[in-house]
Amino acid sequence: MKVVRLLIYPLLFIGTFSIGIFAGRNSIDLHRPPAPVYPAGEGTIALKPGPWGNLTCLPITIAAPTELLNVRKTEENPVRWFFKGFTVPRLDDLLKATGLSASQRSRLFASDKLETSPDGLTLTPDRDLVFALPPEAIGKIYRILAAAGENDYLKEIFPASKFEKIVKTAGISDKTVLLLKRVSYQYGKYYFCYCLPYVLASIPTYEEKHLLMKEISRQNTMLVKLWIAPGSDFNSLADYWCRACWSTDVKAILESLAKTPGGGVLDVVELLPPLPTAQLYMFPVPQNPLNGPSVRQDCMWTSFNFFRDTPSSKFNDANYLLECLKSDYYLVKSDPRYGDIVVFSTPDSRFIHSAVFIADNIVFTKNSDNPLTPWTFSTIDDLLDIYSINVLPEEKLTLYYFRNKYY
Repeated sequence: MKVVRLLIYPLLFIGTFSIGIFAGRNSIDLHRPPAPVYPAGEGTIALKPGPWGNLTCLPITIAAPTELLNVRKTEENPVRWFFKGFTVPRLDDLLKATGLSASQRSRLFASDKLETSPDGLTLTPDRDLVFALPPEAIGKIYRILAAAGENDYLKEIFPASKFEKIVKTAGISDKTVLLLKRVSYQYGKYYFCYCLPYVLASIPTYEEKHLLMKEISRQNTMLVKLWIAPGSDFNSLADYWCRACWSTDVKAILESLAKTPGGGVLDVVELLPPLPTAQLYMFPVPQNPLNGPSVRQDCMWTSFNFFRDTPSSKFNDANYLLECLKSDYYLVKSDPRYGDIVVFSTPDSRFIHSAVFIADNIVFTKNSDNPLTPWTFSTIDDLLDIYSINVLPEEKLTLYYFRNKYY
């Protein structure tokens, strides 16, 4: 994902404002949902009440289907690391400070492994060199790689707890688990890896490669349900959930459930526009080259196409995104609501991620254009944990909420 710099955008004056997720303002006086909401209700979590109504979520895990686990293609992916804004002397000094030997640095900067451009450096490290990198070097390198969207095709993110599950997966050897862990970098609750093709290439059998990719593809997300009590103020609920041209259908559903004896439970996916409804919990299908150039289905593309019936590839262009924000959106200083775009920004005003606000702390997101990254419901807190790798430990990300002027 290409970052968007706020250089001339006048909304920067709000840098000191604080954005809170509202928990009580304009809250709807509904009966609390009965327990359990789900047939197997253990583990269901009640969200904060608000104008979105009474919501519950149930944590679940999804994984890529076998048909999309392209083991051979992933293994053959070139491991090319792009260091945005770096020169050879600057990167050499940084790696030297991590304990990388002179011979290791020399191999990294060999003429056949190095490409220079006005934007930075691209290195193609040997597999055995990557496996020999000390942990401090891996951490420094991965933090730099995370800041450039050009590296997203290699980026694998998984919870630290995933290693426990991989260890228990029949068919995956301890050697493979240890290797994956050694070339991954733990930051907070997550591990980051930018060399999965090399890990796969070191595994002797196809079956084990496939099992490892399946486990890595497993993602945490949630089912989100809306409880509508009998006699609920469906007009107030419609004010929150009805956006763009789907408002009539959504309002009719809410009214019907509010007038049903005993009320009812509605999956929030039924309230989403057609595009995210089709995407939620799905992994991207390979794009057909007969339909033209491939499109980066990353976080920005996902966020700005949320309400569009036909997605636009223009949202791959950072300059177009900035112009769109300036002309079609305004900044929300408090109380974000359904459909607002949440932008995660570094202290130097780089937009590094975006998602669509749903309710409470929940957003609709796609965390990169990596084919093993699905569209999911996540939480703002989890995304802050993931994307804080882009800033120094003493720094924090800033959240901006943008609302479309026309819906």
